[in-house]
Amino acid sequence: MALLGVVAVLGCGDGDHEAEKNLSRGLVSFQYFLTAGLGFCAQSGWVYRAEIRSPEDGTLTVAGSVLESGVTGRDDCLPEVSFGTCWVARSIPGRVLTARESEAVAAAFKDVKIKTEDESDCSFADPCLVRRFTWTNAVAQQEVSVGASNGSCAPRLSDADAQSLTGLVASLLLGTT
Repeated sequence: MALLGVVAVLGCGDGDHEAEKNLSRGLVSFQYFLTAGLGFCAQSGWVYRAEIRSPEDGTLTVAGSVLESGVTGRDDCLPEVSFGTCWVARSIPGRVLTARESEAVAAAFKDVKIKTEDESDCSFADPCLVRRFTWTNAVAQQEVSVGASNGSCAPRLSDADAQSLTGLVASLLLGTT
């Protein structure tokens, strides 16, 4: 299992805004996916879903899918994100990461922080799409699911961490590392 440096900063109703849990030990998988907010303002070629797994042999693997424009009535449109535009997911076969790619993954996760402290503006906000990130951790026996700035109390990543991890999965799936 990979040891990636992910730290969760807990708060927002749990009584301890400073508590931290290291989620890096025993990482089983990391998942990235897009979901609709108010509409779905994605582009063809964007990563729709991605998963980085750490099998028992210590390697890291990646698999996923990218969005492509489809034709309503002909293609199997994704109902959860097709609002006037037919989106289809094109699968990208899984593969084992190279040593260089595994180092890039470890570096990207080294200082990621998951925050749940209250935002100053607690009003309702819903972007046109939401990026979701999920870690499954065997040692802590927990799954942590976060968005990129989606609500005042929801666990979320900073914009910089969300952009970094989005870029990482895109480069691994689309071969731009």
